[in-house]
Amino acid sequence: MPQPFGFRASRHLNGSNCFSTNTYQVASAATDLWQDQLVTFVSGKIVEASSASTTPILGVVKALYSNVKNRPLTHNLPGTGNYVTATTTSAYVEVYIDPDIIFEVVADSAMSNLDIGQVGDIAANASGNPSTGKSRQEADGSSFVAATSANVETLPLICVGIGKTSESKIGTGWANDGTIEVLINNHVFRPKT
Repeated sequence: MPQPFGFRASRHLNGSNCFSTNTYQVASAATDLWQDQLVTFVSGKIVEASSASTTPILGVVKALYSNVKNRPLTHNLPGTGNYVTATTTSAYVEVYIDPDIIFEVVADSAMSNLDIGQVGDIAANASGNPSTGKSRQEADGSSFVAATSANVETLPLICVGIGKTSESKIGTGWANDGTIEVLINNHVFRPKT
């Protein structure tokens, strides 16, 4: 299995590689925020999206900005990466907000072609990597099930295929790789019936 790298913007349903973003303020009581991490709203500000939550997801963090004049954070080599600590107030993040962006993510357990089209959850949140500033969020591979009227409104991800970096694309199992492509199913801007 590859090391978790969060949710990487891979492609768009319309075939383009141009992705819509917007900048939002971070909630001061939030956990640390990392690049390529799923986020959601709390009182109009951004917090980390967590597993087993029914709150719709806004998108994925593209870039992080300092709380001083909203300037982009720069990588402080060699010791630290860019991330917003929970104690930071008034920081901002740029978020991929388009509900039709397909993301590549590591699944924490083996999946197969049978999981394509199924909905699932994110894995229990892991802390990001302070050296790179990247998220370590993963998809919970064992949670993917057939979509029903009961779970389609709550499970945040839908598997749309094997990840671009997959090592084995032949056969039905991809246990040796674990990267999948997903859409955010329970998205703020994807209205439900």
